Amino acid sequence: MLAKGIKEDVIINNAKAEILYVHRTAENREIYWLNSRTAENNEARISFRIQGKIPKRYDPLTGDIEPIGYTIKNGRTEIEMKFSPWDAFFIIFEGSTTATSLKIQEWKTVRSEKIEGSWSVSFEPNRSAPADPVIFDQLVSLTTKSEEGIKYFSGITNYRKEIEIKEIL
Repeated sequence: MLAKGIKEDVIINNAKAEILYVHRTAENREIYWLNSRTAENNEARISFRIQGKIPKRYDPLTGDIEPIGYTIKNGRTEIEMKFSPWDAFFIIFEGSTTATSLKIQEWKTVRSEKIEGSWSVSFEPNRSAPADPVIFDQLVSLTTKSEEGIKYFSGITNYRKEIEIKEIL
């Protein structure tokens, strides 16, 4: 295709491990499936042969669709990607934009705290579980409970706990 003047569809740079991709076009959308082929974290700068469309990251496990930062230059859209081990997701380009870049602020955990103590657990009605909320001394799998209506419960469960945030950084 290069001999005919058609540029590479996807260029993957600086990857720590192999990243596979598949490209599909569907109703004003360009859909790319990306898959990191390693049990380690991976990252890469990925350049797509597309411009003027807005990229979004779609996680097929959670259904989450997120905006993603990008830079458009020389007729290509470049995205810095981070992958968890064996991570796979879609990048979907749709809509239109004249912006040549978008920076998305990355969230960072600065401190985490363990949430300990009892939880109030309530169950979807009419599923053989207790009708009133049950207090768990600690957050555990339902399968560890001895009560059959809890141990084998299948349905919606709500967990409630009040916490106090002492300091916001």
